[in-house]
Amino acid sequence: MMVAAWLGDNMAEDGFPLPGSSFKELCKIIAAYSETTGSSSPADVSKLIGIHETQVSRSNKFLLAIGVIDGGQKKKCTPLGAKIGRAIHFGEAGPTIEGWREIYHSTDFLQKIVSSIRIRKGMDESALISHIAFTSGNPKNASAMAGAGAVIEILKEAGAIEENGGTLVASDRPIDVTQSAIVGLANTHTEKEVSQPKRELVTASEENSQECSQKSFSSLRINLTISCTTEQLEGLGYKLRKLQQEFEGAADIDIKLKTEGAEDAGAEPASDS
Repeated sequence: MMVAAWLGDNMAEDGFPLPGSSFKELCKIIAAYSETTGSSSPADVSKLIGIHETQVSRSNKFLLAIGVIDGGQKKKCTPLGAKIGRAIHFGEAGPTIEGWREIYHSTDFLQKIVSSIRIRKGMDESALISHIAFTSGNPKNASAMAGAGAVIEILKEAGAIEENGGTLVASDRPIDVTQSAIVGLANTHTEKEVSQPKRELVTASEENSQECSQKSFSSLRINLTISCTTEQLEGLGYKLRKLQQEFEGAADIDIKLKTEGAEDAGAEPASDS
């Protein structure tokens, strides 16, 4: 693949380029490239998203290395870049996760980072940031640290790593985007992994079709039982309310909470605000 070839020719000599911005800004840059027609300069991308062109330029080598963009002085999205860029732009959880997973599986550097985490049985975030910066061959400065942090978020989004008791561990558990709300409850990333579909203009016949579809979905009932310790109750009520809001009008959700040493509770802790 293009990514593997790039690594073979350049990894030993120049190291692996890290993003020159945070994960949030990196997503904006990718989305902007997907919205441009033809090849674009950093200045062109900068005008679309309000991020200084030097930050765009600093991230271009990383985007080239992971196969999101290609080109010379001016860059354009690859098919993969266009796919994930549009998914980010429209807030589509499924295609976004699929895009990051494809990038992870096609980039040796990212796979080696996860292998290091697996061998160590987990790493805390600060140690992992330092490890990514060192392994990439970049100087340990503020820009490299921010780039390493962005790499960690990419691996989280791809489902390659997850948090476990304050430690980042390798994860082989596939992400089922149809159950992403429940995954979010377990990983405290509900808002990040669940997105609302965009409402578009529809004709009267389409509205009738949608209304019928919604009525048929309203018969769906979801029974969810959550077991946790009393220490894990904090913030759970808010997450459960978010879950109910996501399915409001489409399904009835029956949530039961079990705490160690206690009887079944209601849908959410009464004391949680």
